[in-house]
Amino acid sequence: MDKRLERILPRVQKPARYTGGEYKQIMKDRDKVDIRLAFCFPDTYEIGMSNLGMSILYHTMNSLDFVWCERCFAPWGDMYEEMKKAGIPLYALESGDPLSAFDSLAFSVGYEMAYTTVLDMIDMAGLPLRSADLKGDFQISKVRPVVAQHRADRGKHSVHGQLLGGKTVFLHKKTPFVTVATKGVPFCGSGSGASTDCVRGQLPIPRHSRLNTNALFLL
Repeated sequence: MDKRLERILPRVQKPARYTGGEYKQIMKDRDKVDIRLAFCFPDTYEIGMSNLGMSILYHTMNSLDFVWCERCFAPWGDMYEEMKKAGIPLYALESGDPLSAFDSLAFSVGYEMAYTTVLDMIDMAGLPLRSADLKGDFQISKVRPVVAQHRADRGKHSVHGQLLGGKTVFLHKKTPFVTVATKGVPFCGSGSGASTDCVRGQLPIPRHSRLNTNALFLL
């Protein structure tokens, strides 16, 4: 654990929210997987962990031997302020690695009030908020915004650098996300099936090209 984190945890409410190490959390060797995925829930730990969909997707992603899916939740106000003061970037619970070290970020947005929290989490990760500010080898590929054809097109279109949207608030109100982080491409259908297809779509991309770049999926 980061020494800075050890110092601030005694000063916040419910510090166990931020430590990981729970029974049946999934640990993998980061050097033996092709894709590292941070599954971000834009609300507190308790709300996210009680979400059945998140549990299903977490285990679905980790059932793929080439993927390590880790969890990240929005910190409560006291932890948010302490992390900002200490210069600690937002991190995943399993490894403790900052989100900027992952190949992909996935956000599950189930209600409109989570919009601003998504922005806070992206900012805390040290990533640019606007697509116009993206630099380096972050590429936005062209994926057709279709409803059920993701399976038929598996492997034909890279999803690297895409923000894919699900949940009702994104399917009907994706406008707030158009200029945030990446271009918006909505899809719907089975979250577990579509999500695995999105992750598989990154495999043709060389590992060195994925480092420090992020695809954002809204599941």
